[in-house]
Amino acid sequence: MKAKSVYATMLVGCVCFACKPEGSEVVIEPGGRLVKEVKKYSAANRAVDINYVFSYDANGEVLQVRVQSDMGTKIVESRYDYSRVDNRLSVAYRGSEADIVDYMYEFELDGSGHIRFDRNHAGVWQDVGISEPRDWEYRYEEGYAHSAMEGENQRFEYRWNDGDLTEETWFIGNELSVREYEYLDVENKTNIDILSLVGATLGRPGTASPDTRVSLFYFGGKKSRNLPVSYSVSGMDVYRYSYTYDSQGCPVRIECRDVTGILQTTWEITY
Repeated sequence: MKAKSVYATMLVGCVCFACKPEGSEVVIEPGGRLVKEVKKYSAANRAVDINYVFSYDANGEVLQVRVQSDMGTKIVESRYDYSRVDNRLSVAYRGSEADIVDYMYEFELDGSGHIRFDRNHAGVWQDVGISEPRDWEYRYEEGYAHSAMEGENQRFEYRWNDGDLTEETWFIGNELSVREYEYLDVENKTNIDILSLVGATLGRPGTASPDTRVSLFYFGGKKSRNLPVSYSVSGMDVYRYSYTYDSQGCPVRIECRDVTGILQTTWEITY
């Protein structure tokens, strides 16, 4: 594994058969192999809980994410439309009424195309026409997220090791929460940030606005180089991930298990 937790003595591990994929090396598109669809299953419901369908332009830039959510009694469809002009990124959320914009997310980007200011972070949604921004400012080092700040009361700090995000620390006043990640020695060959897909990172730029629809495509800084294998919160509540790969070494199935080895969530990826 690439990272070692400083809370290792507090963790309870579980068996995880997540070895390297077999097969010859192939040339992957710049930025990674384009993910077309992700199906998410929970352990309690073997039907698809959430289905994501991604659309891109000719350069591989994301244009739209369509989401189908199983609400038990019905399937709810929604979509996110992406528009990038110069240093501005807009993400329009449309719910069941496809022609009506329910929420609009606005981001200011730096010269590298990463989020510099996020006016909607932490779930503060803005109805169209209503402006109540809550500014978050992000800083980077060599393209990797370094810190996020909202005034003087809240901030996130990020620690990286050999191209992988290994630790997030969330400060709220005098309180803090630490989330740590470990990785396989297996490169993430996809175009999405797998950690944002499975790890529900605390404060990565764009993770809450909206959900992980922005950080998936690393507008919030570079993605982790390798595939995550576990995470813990303040040294507890460890989840571990195992992978099934295709012939090109890209993950087609990811399973998440808790510390007892019980399956919690499954993702299936189509390219």
